Amino acid sequence: MSKSQSQNRKAKRIKLTKKEQLYFDIMKSSNVLFLKGAPGTAKSAITNTIADIMDMQHISLHLAQADNVDLGQYPVPKEVDGYTVIDFAVPGWAVKANQRPTIIHFEELNRCRQDIQDAALQLLNEREIGTNFKFNENVYMVSSGNLGEEDGTEVKELDAAMNNRLVHHRHTLTLDEWIQGYAKDNIHEVIIFFLKAHPEYYLRTPTEDDPRYPTPRSWTNLDRFIKCNIEDQTSLAEIEGQLLRAGADFIGSTVTKFIRYLEDMKDLNFKDVMNRWDQIKGEKINRIKVSEMLQQAREFDVEKMTVKQLNNVIAFADKVIDTNNEDQFVNYALHVLQGIKIIEGKKFENKPKSIKLAKWFKGRLDLTKLVKDSTEEDESADTETK
Repeated sequence: MSKSQSQNRKAKRIKLTKKEQLYFDIMKSSNVLFLKGAPGTAKSAITNTIADIMDMQHISLHLAQADNVDLGQYPVPKEVDGYTVIDFAVPGWAVKANQRPTIIHFEELNRCRQDIQDAALQLLNEREIGTNFKFNENVYMVSSGNLGEEDGTEVKELDAAMNNRLVHHRHTLTLDEWIQGYAKDNIHEVIIFFLKAHPEYYLRTPTEDDPRYPTPRSWTNLDRFIKCNIEDQTSLAEIEGQLLRAGADFIGSTVTKFIRYLEDMKDLNFKDVMNRWDQIKGEKINRIKVSEMLQQAREFDVEKMTVKQLNNVIAFADKVIDTNNEDQFVNYALHVLQGIKIIEGKKFENKPKSIKLAKWFKGRLDLTKLVKDSTEEDESADTETK
């Protein structure tokens, strides 16, 4: 690799998340990375993302549906020096991989037939097909599989010798990672609002009685179904109608909690606070509802609010802040403050509405409380470490 190519790769690598950098670094070291994780947690998607950012080709091999021929195990006889010699036909995907830098993902390594698993492991470790075809150095390989009993899947465990040839890594995808890396730009906001308020429904384990369960993949599939079948993307009633039609087919019994959440949302949400606080200010709003609203509030840019909307937010906060929920408003206030950058010295960037809201919170809340609590926790952690 030339110096300019190396610099170019380093520049692209910086754009990867720390997790993606780790996976890429293991792959480029010619080791065989084996990602083990629950179904639907973006094992395929993360290697695809790495390939996109690094400007590499991505090839997925689904081993559970593969045959020997797909993995270069098709014998072809030919004459060499008067002898009939058997070699193996090179599949098209392998030839394609050698045409440019590539990541090949061997999926479902511990969920395929024994002969397919053996063939895949031979490719992963020897990086060649037959006697004449070798993969280029800029072809990286990664494999993945499931956890077995822990995530409700049937797996074929590898023996100790083969396990020792692989770099095993437990793959997880937290709710925050999913939202920041994918959902915020692709998934309907009401699903994100629900999962932020009820993170326990983000990823669950299937039961014997119901194989339908929520995962990042099933939430993505449900999102596609909803968007395809509603006309008004902001209509909670339409979304609820689609959930009643088929929501359980995607996320199982979790749909009941989601529908109940929508019922509450239909009655009251943060958009209502901004747009019609005068009409709803007499309604009783409990701590759970305040928490949900403040989670939603983080999705709205204060600078894009109208003057009336901003005043409604302030009026809402003034009415509902009490000792039971003050910490939630402190967190939201700090969120607003973090969005205001200092240009030089004590001069702030031109964000008049954010500054107005921050000043109001400063006069209404003890913003030092959370900072103090956080500092004490850090000091306590340091003491324990020492």
